[in-house]
Amino acid sequence: MSSEGDLLRLTESMIDEKAGVIIPDGGRKKTGARHIARLTKRRREILEEIRAERRSGAAVPNVSGLVFTDQGRQAN
Repeated sequence: MSSEGDLLRLTESMIDEKAGVIIPDGGRKKTGARHIARLTKRRREILEEIRAERRSGAAVPNVSGLVFTDQGRQAN
């Protein structure tokens, strides 16, 4: 995922862990071209950190199902 816009609209359904890829729905936002990004070790680690925070209640999923949010954490 080379585009910040592609990353910000990432949902769990776009992540194929078995195949080891991320495929944005509808292709690239600006061009619509199909884009496939490798699910690297570091990307897997980041996703697991986010999922662990959700499981612990430290972060809450948003209603749109987006993986990355700027307000997805519970207020203290």
